[in-house]
Order: sequence, then C-alpha cells, then structure tokens
Amino acid sequence: MKNLFLSLTALLFAFALFSCSESALTSNSSIDDGTISNPKEGNITTKGGNIITIANPVIVYLVHEYQTKGGPAIVDNMYVMNEDGSNKTKLMTINPYVHRQWIYPRWAPAGINTIYYGARGNNFTWNGSVYSSNAVWLTDISVVNNKPKASKPRKIWDGSSNYSSCYDRAWNPNPNSNQIAIIVLYKPIMTRSIMLIPTNGNGVPTTIYTEGPDFWMQWLTFSPNGDYIAFARNNSSSKSIRVIERTSGNVVKDIDLSQFTYVGKLDWGRSLNSPIIAFHGTLNGINNMYTLDLSTNAISLAFNNGTQTAMGSYSPDDSKMVYSNVTSPSYWEWEIRIYNFLTGTTSNVLAVGGEFSSWKR
Repeated sequence: MKNLFLSLTALLFAFALFSCSESALTSNSSIDDGTISNPKEGNITTKGGNIITIANPVIVYLVHEYQTKGGPAIVDNMYVMNEDGSNKTKLMTINPYVHRQWIYPRWAPAGINTIYYGARGNNFTWNGSVYSSNAVWLTDISVVNNKPKASKPRKIWDGSSNYSSCYDRAWNPNPNSNQIAIIVLYKPIMTRSIMLIPTNGNGVPTTIYTEGPDFWMQWLTFSPNGDYIAFARNNSSSKSIRVIERTSGNVVKDIDLSQFTYVGKLDWGRSLNSPIIAFHGTLNGINNMYTLDLSTNAISLAFNNGTQTAMGSYSPDDSKMVYSNVTSPSYWEWEIRIYNFLTGTTSNVLAVGGEFSSWKR
C-alpha cells in the first residue's frame, strides 16, 4: 500500500510538472502568428545587472559580404535591426543568388511581420534557348528570446510558369490587402508588364499594364491607400514617373523628369493622403534624394549629404527616412543612415555595408 501511495504521488507530481511546462511553451507560441513577443522599446535589465536592448526589428536591409564557409565566396544576406541600429541580426542568405537590385526585401502592411523578396526561380526554355527566371518569396519574422528569426521561405510566384522574370515588387499597403504588384520581363521579346499577385500563392495573377521594350520600368510604389501605383520610366532620352490606377491600369499622371539622367528607387509617403513620392535622382552628375509633389508636380531636393544616395524608405509618420549612401562604387562602403526631416539632421552610420533598406510600416 505504501509503495502504491508513493507511486501515485510521483505520478501526480510528474503530471503537474508536465502541465506547467506545457503552459510555459504555449505562452511563447504566440510568436508563430507574427507578433513580437517582447516589449517594443527600451531596455531589459537582467538579474546580473546587464542591460539588454529589446529587439524591435523595424528596418530590413541587405549586406553584400564574404561567406567564410562553403558556397559562393560573396553572398547577399538579409538583416534586420532596431531604428537606432541596435540588435542587428542576420536572418538569411538570399539563395539561389540573383543580383541585389532584383532581390531587395520589403515589409508587408502594418501589423504583419512578413518580408517579401526576389530570388532565382526555375529556368525555362523558349525556342530552344534556356532563360533564367526570378521568383517572389515570403518569410515571416518573429522575435524569440529577444532574437529576430525568419520562417522557412515560401514561394508565391515563379516566372518560369509564364516565360518571364520578376525584377520589382511592391505590397499593397492597405491592411486588408493580400496583394503584391510585380513587374515582369517577358523573354526574349522584352516587353514589361505590371501584374497583381495574391500573397497566398493560390490566386490567379492579373496583368494590369504593359509596355514595349522602349522604356525600362522599375521601382514600383503604392499610394498610401493602395488605389494607385507609381513607377519610374527611363530610356536614353526621356525620364518620368508614371502613376496608374490599380484596378484598371489606366494612366492618371505622367510627370516628365527628363532634366535628370536617372530616376529611380521610389517610395510614396506613408500618410493616408500623401501626394509626396521620394526618388533617387541624378542631376548634373550628382546623386541625391528628391521629392515629387503629385498635387503640384513640384520637384524638391529632399536632402543632400554630398554622396551618392539610394533607396529611401519613409518612417510610418513620414518624419524620417532610412536610406543607403556611398562615397565610392565599392560594395563594401555602402552605409545605412536615417535622415530626420523635422530637424534636418542625419544619424550616425547604423549599418556598414548595408543597402536597399526598408522601414516597417
């Protein structure tokens, strides 16, 4: 009887211990739904007195760097960091490799910790010639034990299915939208189209706009409400920013910017009715960040830091912009900084070697 009592007691104790452990695991599982499980700002002081900065990954970017173990010698790695540059974390290596300008990452709409990016898809054959294609991939970001982590990537579109490559992407910012706009290049005829694809990977892509090979279309950006799409058009003699209506593809505005030798890397302001589009422009051989006011067609110099400037991304309230700049063409000298429009000041370097940064909405 005594042995039976001891056995029952041990069994109850083990059951209680298991229940407690299972409860602890369940409380941490909320990270799987994309929410950040840690507080969003400030520091944590440990029992030992150490101060740890809370991970709040709001900026994602690429770093072109050497790989020390196996594979190609140089790779593009995706990182995230806090607004102040702390908690830099490498999420993943973009694999299979494709040129940086075709793979840059961008955040999904507000409240969804998902990043989309491009990478090589399956090859396809056209008239006996083999062509490479690009695919669109998604990965979910969570914070586990104060460390950002990326889920296993999932492919939602592959150009090999329609003889094309994707080289640009923008997510409809409407919080209720599950839609990405992409530019596809059809080979070898070299026409370009803007397509809308569902992010669940199950819907049918819709082509809303097509151009011939005369212009290079790139740098899609949605209006804050998701109703319009803007993009840059460049050829040897003409430059412009064109705005189309999302559902019909009808052109509603085309602003000639032929005074520039290059126009690109667009980002539409975040405020709901913002008419402001920021863009990278080359004027008289100097690269800077400019803004276009769609209500007046006015062009303004956003900021001039004396160096080549590329790929700006507005903060959620439009008061700041994260961007990359470089003092030479070397990949290793790219730097990420933040410009404050309210104070007219530029932050210190937040990430060395980083480029194509995106600020979470």
